[in-house]
Amino acid sequence: MDQTVVKNLGSDVLLEKIRAIVRDELGQIQPIAETEQLLTLQETADLLSCSLATIHDLKRRNILPFYKLAGGRVYLKKSEVLNALQSQ
Repeated sequence: MDQTVVKNLGSDVLLEKIRAIVRDELGQIQPIAETEQLLTLQETADLLSCSLATIHDLKRRNILPFYKLAGGRVYLKKSEVLNALQSQ
């Protein structure tokens, strides 16, 4: 990462530079395809028409890959859930 030293720069100029950087970074974000949707455990159970206990069992047996995000919440990628079902 480049290091920038800011001296004698007005607050409005600095703010505009920060906005430009944020716009550039946001422009590089790829949209999430429908199949890359993150599902909760309940949404996954609903999608597969099974119980939460079954989803937990499939996670435990490493059949369904999952992701723990901030706060300990668990999510599954819809595409990976569908792929796991097809490969079984």
